[in-house]
Amino acid sequence: MSRLFTLFILLAISSMGMAQKSNVSGKITGFASPGVPEIQIFYDGKNQKIPVDKEQHTFKAELELKESQFLEIKSGGSAVNFLYALPGENFELTIDKPILNEAVIKIAEGNTQKLNLVMQKFFSVLEENGINTKSKSWSQDLYNRPALVSKALSSAQTELLAMEKSVSEKAPLFKTDFNLFAETLKKFIAVDNYSLKEIEAILDEISRSEMKITVLTIPLYRDLLVDITNAYAARKLENYDLVMEYQKNGYIALNIAAEACVKFIPNKGVINYLFFDKITREMAVNNVKHQKYLDYLLANSGKTVTDNFIKRYETMKANATSGKISDRVVAKDFEFQDISGKKYHLSDLKGKLLLLDFWASWCAPCKVQIPYMKELEKIYAGKNIVVASISLDVSKEAWLKSAKEEDLHNLILHSEKNFKDPFVVAYGINAIPRFMLIDAEGKIISDNLPKPQNKKEVMALIDADLYKADLVQILTKHFEAVGVDKLLNGNGLLIKSQQSLMGIEIDIETAYSYPKNFRYVYQPKENKALFAALGEDFFKKRYMVVKKDTAFGSIKDLDRVSKIWSGKLQGLDIFIASKVENLSLDFAEENSTNTDNQIVLKVKYGNRTEKYFLDKSDFLIKKMVQIGNLEPRMGGGFVEADTKYGDYKKVNGVMIPHSIVYNNIINFKVLEAEVKPLDKSIFSAP
Repeated sequence: MSRLFTLFILLAISSMGMAQKSNVSGKITGFASPGVPEIQIFYDGKNQKIPVDKEQHTFKAELELKESQFLEIKSGGSAVNFLYALPGENFELTIDKPILNEAVIKIAEGNTQKLNLVMQKFFSVLEENGINTKSKSWSQDLYNRPALVSKALSSAQTELLAMEKSVSEKAPLFKTDFNLFAETLKKFIAVDNYSLKEIEAILDEISRSEMKITVLTIPLYRDLLVDITNAYAARKLENYDLVMEYQKNGYIALNIAAEACVKFIPNKGVINYLFFDKITREMAVNNVKHQKYLDYLLANSGKTVTDNFIKRYETMKANATSGKISDRVVAKDFEFQDISGKKYHLSDLKGKLLLLDFWASWCAPCKVQIPYMKELEKIYAGKNIVVASISLDVSKEAWLKSAKEEDLHNLILHSEKNFKDPFVVAYGINAIPRFMLIDAEGKIISDNLPKPQNKKEVMALIDADLYKADLVQILTKHFEAVGVDKLLNGNGLLIKSQQSLMGIEIDIETAYSYPKNFRYVYQPKENKALFAALGEDFFKKRYMVVKKDTAFGSIKDLDRVSKIWSGKLQGLDIFIASKVENLSLDFAEENSTNTDNQIVLKVKYGNRTEKYFLDKSDFLIKKMVQIGNLEPRMGGGFVEADTKYGDYKKVNGVMIPHSIVYNNIINFKVLEAEVKPLDKSIFSAP
C-alpha cells in the first residue's frame, strides 16, 4: 500500500498568517430559489451564514480567509458544493436551484473561476459516466469504482497542468490541496475493503501529519476521518471475534471510533468539529441512552463544544427514565471412557443430540461454566439430548476427584491421551473450556459452541435441531392459516395499497403468481409543499417486474431491490422464503426466553437474517425483524428493522394483513385485494 497523506507535511510549510478579506456576492436562481433564506460557507474551521434577499434573491458578504483553501457552500438541502478561494480575491457566484435538494454553482470570470476549472473537470467526467454529482450521495456511487475515480482524477490533473502560470502562482497551495483530495478520494471509496492492518497504517500516517484546520474542507476528507475510524472499530471487534447487534450495543463500536479520533487525529480543532457532529447525532437519535459514550465525547472536546451541549445534556440526564443442515459434515469418531472404564464412541450416541464439554480439574474457567451446564441439563432433562463432560486431565485420580467435588451427573468421560487425543487434535482443542454440539445423525452443528453462560445462544442452536419435527408442523399450520393452497392452485394475488412516510403518500400496486412472477408499481402523490424540495422526478411512476430469474423496470436500485422482492409480499414472507427461495427455517434464539404467546422463526437471506414472530393461536405473522449487516465504514455489526403486522383479512381464502407498520415510521394500508387467476401479460411493463 502506498504511503498516505505525506502531503500533510507540505501543508505545514506555509503557516497561517493574518486573515485577508475577500468579498463574495451572487444570486440564487431557479424554481426553488424562494426557498433559500441563506447560504452557508464553511472555511478556516468556522461556518459563516449569509442571508439571501427575499425579493432579489441576492447575497453579499465579506470572508476573512487566513490562507487559500477549499470552501464548502451549502444552499438549502442540497449536496455540498466545493469551491477553491484565495485570500484577498473577490468572486461572484450564481447558484442555480431547480429544486431545493440540488444546486449548480457558476463562478464569474476571474482567478477563482480559473482555479475551479480543475474540480469542474473532475465532476464533469463523473457526470459523463452516470454519476449525479448534484446528489448528496454522489461519493457513495463511487464505492469500489477505482477505474472511474482514476479517470476523473487524471482528467483533472491534466487541467491542473494546463493552468495559467499567473493563476498557479497566486495559489501555491492549490496543487497540494488538490493532490490531498485525490489521495483522500482513493482511500475513501475503498474503506470497506481495508483490513485492520491497512486501516492502522492509514491512521498512523494521519497521526504523524502536520494537520491544519483547513483539512476539514478538503472534499471528502472529513468523511474519510469518520469512516476510517468507524471501520477501525468494526475491524477491531471482528479481530476479537465479537458479534454485535448495533441497535442494542452499537455504542461499543462508536466508542472505539471516538477513541481512535483522539488517538490518531493530531489537530484538536478537527476533533472538536467531529465530536460536535457525533454529540448532535447521538442526542437526536438516542437521547442520553449511552451516557458513557457521551461523557467520553464531551470530556475530549474543547470548551466551545462543551458549552454548547453541557446544560442540555445535564437536563436530559435529569429527565431520563431508567431504563443450514445440508452443509453439515460428519463428526470424526472418538474413544473416551467413563468412570467404570467403559469406552464410548460417537456411534454409541447416535440418534440423540450430543453436547460435549471439554474441561479439566485444574481449569478455573471450566469450573465457572459447570453451574450453567447443570442448568442446561435440567432444562433438557428427558429430551433427546446427551450432555457429556470430557476431562483432559493427565491424572485420572484428579479427574475423578474433581468430578465428585463438582457433583457431575451427566455422562462423565475421560480422554486418556489428554490434549494429544486424535479427536481433540482434529478439532484444534488447545484451550479449555471448549464446547461442541453434534446432531442426532453424528454431524457437526458447532465445533466451538458459545459458553453455556450464554444460555440464549446455546439454547437457540439446541432447540433448532431438537424441535425440527415441531418446526415442520408449525410451518404446515402457518401455510394453512395464510391459505397458500389457493396460490399453489393457479390463483394470483393483486393488491392496491398506500404507504405514508413523513407527509408523503405513495400509491402501490402489487401482483404475484406462484412461483416467481412479481410486479411492483409505485407512484408518490404530488405534494406541493415538497415538490420544490424533491423535484418533479421524485413523483414519477416507477415499476419493477420479476419473471422467474429475470428482473426489469424503472426503479433506480433495480438489481438490489429485485433480490428482496419477496419481502414486499407481507404476510406471505415465510411461504415465499421456504417454498420459492428454498431457504431453510430454524427456531430463533428468542424461543428460549420468550414468555408470550409466540413462536419465533428465523431465515437467512445471504448477508441478512429475518425473524418471524408467529402467534401460537392463529399461526399468523404478527411481527418481522430484519437484521442486516452494516458495512465497516458504518461501524460494522448488525442493525434491526421492525415490521408489525395487524388487521388481517381473508380474501378468497388467502389471509392478507391490511395494516402494516415499519419501525413506527412507515405505514402501509391495503385498499383493495383480489385472489384470482392472473393474465401473465400483466408481468410486463405497465
